Parts: sequence; C-alpha cells; structure tokens
Amino acid sequence: MGLDMYLSANRYLGDWEPKLTATRAAVKEALDFDNGDQFVEVKADVLYWRKINSVHQWFVENVQGGTDDCRGYDVSREQLRELSALCKKVANNPDQAAYVLPTASGCFFGPTDYDDDYFDGVKYVARDIDDLLNDDRFAGWDFSYQSSW
Repeated sequence: MGLDMYLSANRYLGDWEPKLTATRAAVKEALDFDNGDQFVEVKADVLYWRKINSVHQWFVENVQGGTDDCRGYDVSREQLRELSALCKKVANNPDQAAYVLPTASGCFFGPTDYDDDYFDGVKYVARDIDDLLNDDRFAGWDFSYQSSW
C-alpha cells in the first residue's frame, strides 16, 4: 500500500487519423461493438511515481481544486510545465523546499522529511515531465492525473 501516482495520456481517435485506424478497429473488435465510426478514446499511463507526496499535494491544490479523492483530473501542458519548474526550483534551492513544494502527510503517503529521497523525487518528476512534453509522439494528446493509496 502507498501513494501511487499516475499521469495518463488521453486521445480521441477518429477516422481522420489513418495511423491509428488499427487501434480503433482493435478496440471495436475487443468490445464486439460498432459505434458507427465515431470516436474511440485511448488512455495510457505514461508516467508513474510513488510516494512523492509533495508533488501529489501540488496536484491536489492546483489541478483537483483541493479535493483529494483518487479520481482522475485533466491537467494541462502549462500546469505540467509549472510543476516541472517548481521541482527544478526546489532542486536548485533546497532551502526553499518547504515553501515552494511542501510535503504532505496522508495515509501511506511516505515520509515528510526534506532529505535525499525528497530531492531525488522532485528531480525525477521534473525530468519525466520534460521528457514527456518534448516527446513528439505525444503531440496532440491530453493528460490527466490520478492517485491511489
């Protein structure tokens, strides 16, 4: 048990995307359902973090409207850029961590110390987000965040 954090990429597939026709057809076949060549949505978990409670708390406050309920929430590219920038700021100014990206306690959320694990975690998040946003394969995809514990 513990705080598991997922960032998913979501995309609607329509007839105008021939590259994804096979994916759309496979979904229809698996469901044994033809929706008249309407849209199919594909969702893939593209990033996973564990027990980085400061980052989870940022999502709760800045994406989820303060509600921590393990549901999925849309997150914009701009919000992801903002989170990456905050993680880098903390990594470069460790004395600011408690003010910029404070830890949060919760059921199985992990430690709340500002130690090497904390700083490694925020560095990983910044790297992961930057890699994702710079990956041309995800141009045109939307993102969502969801946690579980």
